[in-house]
Amino acid sequence: NNNQSSTPWNSSKDQKLAQFMDDWVPTMNRQYEKYSGHGNIRTKSGMEYPSEFGQTTVNGTNDSIGWAPSGKGPYAYNVVAIYNYDRPGNAATHITYAFAFHDGEPVAPVDQSTNGTPDWTPTKNTDVSGNFAKIAAGGSSSF
Repeated sequence: NNNQSSTPWNSSKDQKLAQFMDDWVPTMNRQYEKYSGHGNIRTKSGMEYPSEFGQTTVNGTNDSIGWAPSGKGPYAYNVVAIYNYDRPGNAATHITYAFAFHDGEPVAPVDQSTNGTPDWTPTKNTDVSGNFAKIAAGGSSSF
């Protein structure tokens, strides 16, 4: 099917990513919520994605970031999946992943800002970035 290869992302890859998150998250003692593709997902800091991606920065720049479930879209960072974890307690602390394609390459920026302009930066977690890259390439996560 030529259609599969023309877009970087599809539902079977999305399911593999969800499976990876299900396997990985318990090792971190966290509970992530997956964005359903409808409405918005709200972080503990009060941001709502994807509608408020335009109010954020990427690596401190105004590179555009937005929801593009096929991985192809008008943005510098075309987001195919969003996962959010709100830390327990009173502070507005959260970890939000925006799995995306940048220049056709899979990247997994993360936002942990609690105030000011949220800034997406590359995750330092190699489990997350490495497995997203494997899944994006058509393989399976190895976790």
